[in-house]
Amino acid sequence: MSHPVPTLVIFGARGQLGRAMAALPAPEGWNRLLLARPQVDVTDHLAVDAALETIARGVVVNATAYTAVDKAESEPEAAYAVNRAGARHVAFAAARHGLPVIHVSTDFVFDGRKDCAYVEDDPVAPLSIYGASKLAGEQALAGANPRHLILRTAWVFSAHGACFPRAIYNALRSRPEVAVVDDQIGCPTAAEHLAEIITAIAPKLLDRPQNDPLFGLYHLAGQPTLSRYDFALAIAAEMKKQGVAAGKVLSRKTDPDAPGAERPANSALSAERFTAAFGIAAPDWRRILADCIRAYGDPT
Repeated sequence: MSHPVPTLVIFGARGQLGRAMAALPAPEGWNRLLLARPQVDVTDHLAVDAALETIARGVVVNATAYTAVDKAESEPEAAYAVNRAGARHVAFAAARHGLPVIHVSTDFVFDGRKDCAYVEDDPVAPLSIYGASKLAGEQALAGANPRHLILRTAWVFSAHGACFPRAIYNALRSRPEVAVVDDQIGCPTAAEHLAEIITAIAPKLLDRPQNDPLFGLYHLAGQPTLSRYDFALAIAAEMKKQGVAAGKVLSRKTDPDAPGAERPANSALSAERFTAAFGIAAPDWRRILADCIRAYGDPT
């Protein structure tokens, strides 16, 4: 008896990661279903369940997230509605229809006080509403669907949408000097690389039972690790290489009295567990930076 053609279902198809996944072909021999608001709102559990009603076989990707880190401090209900309740709705509906789920989480579940890269077993202690809501989402999702893969990533950027490199690019185009913090360390991760990896590993999860050791929690973020200041320097250097006029990058320290959410000082993530499990190394963000800079300068 032949199996139904599997479907890769992507919730959050208009976000930074969702757009990157939508730009890729589906795994060979698979269908793909792209879902986003207003078509499907993950805070509505009935809408989420209905979206999966016809999916007999496949893998669900939850790429939805409330990512306004500072804004979340003043509207926690909105952050938790998407990051916790939405994650639970997607996972529960996937489980009800017999589908495993891949969920993307964040480095902000840590307090940043560790002096080296975080591993999956390190204690969590989010500093912000955003981080706390994402941690709650991890826990809710894991409880709702045992066939889950949680991928914590960091500093996601892409050729499209709002992100740190685009903000630095625009600032360097318009100002003679731009000061960037040098005491926040992390792992820039290209959404395009993340999308490629998720698309590649989804078929590996397709028919695995819930007690399969491949399911679980992993860190997957770009390399090399560096400060936001050094990341800005790399952006400025690439701009100049492409003949784009750029201001000077200056270093500064994090202002502890600045409004908004507190960021972890060190949010470097080790991807060793993921590499051992899937045979895929942490992606090098430098491979795509030039393409991003070109895209930022393209008015189309």
